[in-house]
Formats: sequence, C-alpha cells, structure tokens
Amino acid sequence: KDMFSLDDAYFLIAQIHLEEKEYDQSLDACRAALKLNPKNLETRNLVGIIARRQGRIEEAIETYAEILREKPRSPRFLYNMGIACAKKGDVEKAMGLYRRAVELKPNFAEAWNNIGELGLRSDREEEAEVAFLKAVSFNDSFALAHSNLAEVYVRKKEYDKSLAEITLALRANAGIPGPYNVRGNLFYQQGKTAEAVAEYEKAI
Repeated sequence: KDMFSLDDAYFLIAQIHLEEKEYDQSLDACRAALKLNPKNLETRNLVGIIARRQGRIEEAIETYAEILREKPRSPRFLYNMGIACAKKGDVEKAMGLYRRAVELKPNFAEAWNNIGELGLRSDREEEAEVAFLKAVSFNDSFALAHSNLAEVYVRKKEYDKSLAEITLALRANAGIPGPYNVRGNLFYQQGKTAEAVAEYEKAI
C-alpha cells in the first residue's frame, strides 16, 4: 500500500465496482488511488463519473472543470463534462462540449450520438439524423445510435428506414430497451395498438 505504482490497482478495482454499479465501493477505491497519486487524471475522471451517476451533478461538473484546466484538449474529458451539463439541463453548453470533442476526435461515435440526442430533445430531427449517421458510420455496431436513428425516422414517418435501423440495433445488442420502445412508437403511429403494447412490454 505504500507503493506509488499501486494507484493503478485501486483504479482498476474502482472500475470493476463502477461496472457493477457499486458506487460507494468504487469511490472508496478511487480515494485510495488518489491518496497514492493525487494527480492521476483518470482516477479523478472516475470520481466525476461516480458523482454524476449518483446525482451529484454540480460536484461532477466541478471535477471535470478541474481536469479540463489541466488537459483542455481531451475529447473524452470534454465528452464527460458534456454529459454532466446535459444532465443539469444546460443543453447549449453540453452541445458545445460535444462539438469540441468531435473537432478534436472526428470519429468519436459516442459524442456524435449525444449530439444527436440533444438534437432530438430540441425537435431538430434533421440535425439529429446527421449526427446519428456520423455515429454509426464510425461504429456500425453502435446499437444505441441505430435505435436513436430509428426514432428520427419514426418522427419523419419514414417507417421502412426506421424498421431497418431497429433491426441493426437489435442485431448489435438485443438486450437494450430502446429499439423495442421505438418500434412501439412506430406501431402506435400506425394505429397498431396491440402490437405497440407488446413492444413496450418488451422494453420494460
């Protein structure tokens, strides 16, 4: 425990707890890592993620802001700050952060997906479609982006395109609820109430 290099071991333990949604244990491991190496940006980033997932959004934003002062051109840290700002409801700032992230890393599929989600939230379907298409062009197995693209096509009443994207999303990951929910929306718009309910039940 006195060895400086062991901060990586604590960091990996923290990641395991984070994946299991054991946030308190993950935070304890992060604190142990930071005790050995207070300047480790990856560990501090993880602390921000934990704070965000526990609903401590302001704390997460402060954490990311400190990290970005030291590494302002990190696409990943900009992206994480964007997620926190979006959670806070600051859509304009979040969009700006995501845009900076993709300027620095044009193939950042997750950031393109989040740009699209903010576009959908603001009913800017055309902007959202462009962003989601970018996301899947860089990662064809990105199930969430395919599902979100399907939602765009439902809103535009382009049902064949929507079904095609739902198929791609489920092929990539049949365990996420989004594609079933979107297919429910599609059926509902078509007046197929029973089919819509069945899809919503799958999503739930």
